[in-house]
Amino acid sequence: MVSQMRSEVSAPMLLQVGEPARLAAVTLLEADSKESLIVKYIQAGDLGAKYGGNITEYELRYARKEQYLDDPDAGQIVTDEGCSPDQVGLLNWPAPPHGESPPVRVGGLITGRTYLFQVRAVSPHGTGPWSFVSEPFKTLPSRPETPEPIEVVKGVLNPYSAKLKMVLPEGNGSPVTGCRLHFLGPNWKTRPEVTEWKELKVVEAEDCEVEQRPVEDEDTATLPVQYNWDFTVLHLEPGASYRFKFSCLNEVGESDTSEPSNLVTTMPTIPDKCTAPFLASEEDAKPYSITFHWHVPHDGGSDIQFYTLIWATNMRFQGFKVIENITETSYTLDNVEPNLKFYLRVAATNDVGQGKFSDCIPHLGQGVVATIPRAPSAPRELKGEPHPKAVGAVLLKWLKPTEDGGCMIGRYRICYSLHEDFKEAKEVGHKAGREAKVGDLKPETEYYFKVAGVNLVGQGPYGESVMVKTEPMPPEKFIAPRQPEPPIVQLLSENGVDRLKVKWVCPENWDNRVGFIYDQDKQTHMITHYSLYMQGGYPSPDVNEHEELRENIPQVRDYKTRPKNVQNVTTLEGLVPGRFYHCILKAWDL
Repeated sequence: MVSQMRSEVSAPMLLQVGEPARLAAVTLLEADSKESLIVKYIQAGDLGAKYGGNITEYELRYARKEQYLDDPDAGQIVTDEGCSPDQVGLLNWPAPPHGESPPVRVGGLITGRTYLFQVRAVSPHGTGPWSFVSEPFKTLPSRPETPEPIEVVKGVLNPYSAKLKMVLPEGNGSPVTGCRLHFLGPNWKTRPEVTEWKELKVVEAEDCEVEQRPVEDEDTATLPVQYNWDFTVLHLEPGASYRFKFSCLNEVGESDTSEPSNLVTTMPTIPDKCTAPFLASEEDAKPYSITFHWHVPHDGGSDIQFYTLIWATNMRFQGFKVIENITETSYTLDNVEPNLKFYLRVAATNDVGQGKFSDCIPHLGQGVVATIPRAPSAPRELKGEPHPKAVGAVLLKWLKPTEDGGCMIGRYRICYSLHEDFKEAKEVGHKAGREAKVGDLKPETEYYFKVAGVNLVGQGPYGESVMVKTEPMPPEKFIAPRQPEPPIVQLLSENGVDRLKVKWVCPENWDNRVGFIYDQDKQTHMITHYSLYMQGGYPSPDVNEHEELRENIPQVRDYKTRPKNVQNVTTLEGLVPGRFYHCILKAWDL
């Protein structure tokens, strides 16, 4: 067994108190907003409480990049405005009671960015070393920054396209997923300006040509590269001006809209098709001229230089005429005929070329105009002579007017008077024939005649007058009426009473058109009435007895002096049964 002996205790010695020890790395408690983080630290053991350590405060610093924290002296006290990204922010606060380490809210940060933190303790004996660099902590993302204006260049696919060059802005912690495009236009110099912006579409990366390039300021960017999207807009209007602007979208929201882009104008084209010519008012159509109008078409982006008109008087445009270099939107055709249709087509021409001709659709009334009809001109070469077979009548002949006014002449109006100035004149109508008989005139008297044509519009002017002297009254000559044919006698019995019905026919010569025919060698006077003799007794009329005489039986005529034979009938009564009866008819004139 080995025995041991302890020495006496040495004299006590107080060790010198140094700076605080290195603290544990900072941890993230919460990313509470887009511009602040709440972090947590672990207090150092307060050796001074027992052995004189006495920690008085803590310091926290942070930066966007770890290399900024290589310098232990780097750090700038943060003001209310925060610090710039390339600086090291520094916070300090009094040491809380031992065992209490409340979280620290770090504000003034940039949205969507990551930050690295270090913490250390400070005592009267010195400043401890910085803790190890923390894990990167990220503030909450937000909507993208406002993009720069679009650069617009003319498209290479066709003259009516434009390429939009968009530089995507900072996404603020969330990548840009799409761009909302707006456009202003189309605008032309000759049309009212469009002032309302309209949405074009939302484009994504697969819709565009994507280009990457390094960012210029890595301290502020959340990504190491910057994206440029090129999008081509097709089907723009020819010769039109456009502006574009856009906004960017990410998972958080949509940015403000950029300023408008530069102005881009597409290549002009030929003018649009003109509207069909039309009459602006009823006064534009006249008998010998017509004025028609058309609307100014879209000029295709180049000023219209002139219009070309083709017109014809048939819908197939056979033998059409061309009129060029018309500078107005109206044209007048002169020296044309009344009531005539014109088929029209018009086209506009600019620096690029000639546009399409307007439509001509006759059954819809498009591209068709017409002059208005008018009264006919005066008849020509009026001649007159006494009627050869009628006293107090003349025979007139004339040629038709040179112009019918666009309507068929349906009749003529004859004016005659005893005076050359046609004082107290009379007028009679006449059908369309150019030969007329005027009767009821005084014999052996001078009359003045003139003739005017009449169509659907009205009466035209009278032509030159002519004087005709009627024939004198011929010597009086009387020819007795012709002997009538034997009348037709019919026996009628009714209720035991016998009667004779007698019918006959007028023996005159007459015409269905003019009535009684005067012929100085055959008949000169119309039959005015009849006498009817009835004889009774024996079968032979030579020995019969005269029983009844009826006189002044009138010969009825119509307004043309044609005899009405249907009314040449009478009835005889008071007959004696068993006797023979005969009737004899005699005609009378004046």
